[in-house]
Amino acid sequence: MTCKKVMDAVVGFGPYCLWHPRRATIANNTHAVNGWEADILVIQELGKVYEIEVKVLVSDFRREFETKKYKHKCLKTGEQPLGAKSQTAI
Repeated sequence: MTCKKVMDAVVGFGPYCLWHPRRATIANNTHAVNGWEADILVIQELGKVYEIEVKVLVSDFRREFETKKYKHKCLKTGEQPLGAKSQTAI
């Protein structure tokens, strides 16, 4: 299965897709979240945001956690990444 087929299964117009483009705002290959690339970014009407990283090979999935330890630490702990602007209201 190719990356494109996986992305189409996650977001698309088919009967088995997880998100339909008419029910959410969807961006492919964006750097909108703290400068990190997301293969798919889904923003639902109520403001819930999903970052989806598509991996076709198991080796790519494992390498993700080795090469991006800082990103995963920030996501797990809620730590603000270096260089990111604060999202808190003044």
